[in-house]
Amino acid sequence: MVILNTFISDDTVVPEYTQIGIKQVRKENPDATILFICKKEQPWFRNLRVQWVSQDKLSEGKGIALFDKYCTFNRHGTPKTTHPSPDNFWYRTAERIFYLREAIEAYKLTNVFHFENDVMIYDSFKNIVGKMPTDIVSAIPMSQTHSTFALAYIPTVDSMDFMCEYFIDLLSKGEPYLQRKGYDHISEMSLLNMAMRNGYAAQLPILPSVGLSNSIDLIFDPGSYGQFLGGTNNGHPSGFIDPTHFIGQHFARTEDRPERPFEDGHPYFQGSKIFNLHIHSKNLKDFYND
Repeated sequence: MVILNTFISDDTVVPEYTQIGIKQVRKENPDATILFICKKEQPWFRNLRVQWVSQDKLSEGKGIALFDKYCTFNRHGTPKTTHPSPDNFWYRTAERIFYLREAIEAYKLTNVFHFENDVMIYDSFKNIVGKMPTDIVSAIPMSQTHSTFALAYIPTVDSMDFMCEYFIDLLSKGEPYLQRKGYDHISEMSLLNMAMRNGYAAQLPILPSVGLSNSIDLIFDPGSYGQFLGGTNNGHPSGFIDPTHFIGQHFARTEDRPERPFEDGHPYFQGSKIFNLHIHSKNLKDFYND
């Protein structure tokens, strides 16, 4: 089992809050191998036993070349926030999926967990790896039009190829084709959403009523629980609910709300343990279990 994270950018410094997320996952997974793809090795990698993977050394991979050939969208995300999106934000966040694929092949990795840099992990991956589908990438649904790699499980490079080849097929049709499918913009979230709809990726459970096989009593956060507990990067305070999210729609039908990590260090919703929190506000320090 391996944890593989990324910061695909021309910048040589990884955002500071990333260190908090890695510190948290290391606490929950003390013996796990952690690899991190970025431009330059970070000074805090050694203390947290993180192995640096050079972004530049992976950049000539065949998957990266295909992505660069067919990906035409280059807009950035939301500007004027507490952590403004860099130029080409949506391009880079989609491109990182192909960097993950290149690293998995180059290092001959299996049973890989990936989570985004503003995500906190509250349990050991050892407790869920045996419950995951073994032939397909698993990630988290968010809404009718967006799914997220906030946390993803990649069992093999073949499962990654299965999904990435579908992404390339979609991108080769052009952005107008994808927008006609009902997406307001194209990103890795809309590509993943279409992959889930068409059987190229599996869905992790986000509500207690729907669980993984083998009756695992865990749910996963695409961003909705973290936004409610910690607010957003766009100025929303804690208590924010996005009505387009599946979880937001569930909140509208019930008075139940997620609980912050308490005595046992885990967040909960309706009695089910939330495995991760996607802290959109980037205030990860407020959710670190000391």
